[in-house]
Amino acid sequence: MVPVSIYAAIYREYVLALEIEASSKSGRPPVTQEEFGMLWCSVMTCATLAAAIDRIAAFSAMLGGRMGAVSVELSDNHAYFRLDSLRPSQTPSSFITEAIGLVMYDRMLSWLIGEPLEVQEIELNYPPEFARHLDASFVSIPVRLDQGRSGFRFPISLLERPLVRRPEELEAMLPLTILSVGTHLDGEDLSRRVLHLFEEALVRNGPLPNTSELSAKLRCSPASLRRKLSAEGNSIQALKDRTRLDWARELLRQPGMTISDIASRLSFSDETAFRRAFRQWTGQRPSAFRPQSTRGDRARPNPA
Repeated sequence: MVPVSIYAAIYREYVLALEIEASSKSGRPPVTQEEFGMLWCSVMTCATLAAAIDRIAAFSAMLGGRMGAVSVELSDNHAYFRLDSLRPSQTPSSFITEAIGLVMYDRMLSWLIGEPLEVQEIELNYPPEFARHLDASFVSIPVRLDQGRSGFRFPISLLERPLVRRPEELEAMLPLTILSVGTHLDGEDLSRRVLHLFEEALVRNGPLPNTSELSAKLRCSPASLRRKLSAEGNSIQALKDRTRLDWARELLRQPGMTISDIASRLSFSDETAFRRAFRQWTGQRPSAFRPQSTRGDRARPNPA
C-alpha cells in the first residue's frame, strides 16, 4: 500500500508536470505550489463563500490569468462557478489540469464552509474528442464536454454560508488536498471507490459515511456491497480503518493538530477511542508518530 503522504507527493508532482507542460505551450509561467498556498491563505480571511470566490477571482486576476479567470454567474436557484482558462490553445494536458482544477475548487470551497457544494457535474469547454484523455480515477465528478464554458453549478443559497475553518486547519489540509481528486493506487474497483468516499468525507471534514450511505452513493444494497467487497478481500470496516490510519499518521505530523482534534476529525467518539484504535493498528501510541516539538504541550496526557 502507498502511504498517503507519499501518494499525495507523487500525484502532486504529476499534476504540476501537466501544469508546466500546459503553461509552456501557452507561453507563460506555471502556477507554483507557493502561489496555490498563498491563494488559500488569502481566502481564509473572508467571511462568506461569496466573498471567498470574489477573493479567488481577484487573486487569479493578480496572477495575470495564469490561474485562469474566475467568475460567478447567478440564476434563480443556482450559482455557476466559472473558470475561463485563457489558454490560447487546447491540449490534453490543459484539459486534464482544468478538470482537476475544478474538482479542487469544489473540494476546497466545500471544506471552507463545512458542507458539500452538491456539485453534480463539471462542464468543460472542450470538444467531445477530448473525453479519451480523461481518467475517472483522477476526476471523480462526472464531466460534460462541449458546453461553451467551463465550471460547475451549486445552490445559490450557499453563497451566504460563513467560512468555518481556522488558519491552523489549512496548514494540515493543504498537503492532503490532492487526495480529494484521485484515489489510492492499489485495490480493486469497488474497494477503491469506497476508499475514495471515506477520503472525500475527511477532506470535507465531515463524518465518515455508514454502510447505508455508502450503498446509496454506490447504488447497490448493503448486502451486495458487503458481498462484493468480500470477493475483493475487503470489508467496510477494514477500508475505514485503513483510511483512518493513513490520515492519522499524516495528521499526527501536523503541528496544529491536538490528539483530540485528530480523534474528532477521524469520527472517533473521543480521544481515548482513537488512542486505543491506533495502538491496535500499529502497536504504538499516537505520540510515537509526532514530531518531538509537538509532543506533550498540545496533547493531554493519557496512559492509553
